Amino acid sequence: MLKWRRKSVTIELNAWITRESSRRPCKLFLFSPLRLASDMKQYQRINNLFGWIAFAISAFVYISTIEPTGSFWDCGEFIASSYKLQVGHPPGAPLFLMLGRVFSLLSGGNVKLVSVMINILSALMSAFTILFLFWTITAMAKKIIVKGKEIANDQIVAI
Repeated sequence: MLKWRRKSVTIELNAWITRESSRRPCKLFLFSPLRLASDMKQYQRINNLFGWIAFAISAFVYISTIEPTGSFWDCGEFIASSYKLQVGHPPGAPLFLMLGRVFSLLSGGNVKLVSVMINILSALMSAFTILFLFWTITAMAKKIIVKGKEIANDQIVAI
């Protein structure tokens, strides 16, 4: 006997089929695509929510600990190259330099804030790295834990 609850409604099913070879009854398990879709939506919502929470926490930590000026090694070079939109040392990191120029324009012409804005860019890029790393780890864990097509609540918690 299978019981299925959906919004305070219990449907009892007596689904028995017989096998040709042994003539023993076996249970017929029902596969509900609507239930699967709702479980997958719930998993996606939880996964997205926790991913963005990880992003927010890491962004807060990184932005609260940025250096207000150029620090040792490449940071000062990348700040100067981004502000002037020049090529840094090879390979140059062109995407970072172009985004750094956009963030340096957000300083409002105050040269003292340019390094802070570009360091904020670096902190946000690191936070996005943590976000994508979280989503990658959960996608890999989902493939390992969920063998079939259905995903259960305990599997969502395990992932």
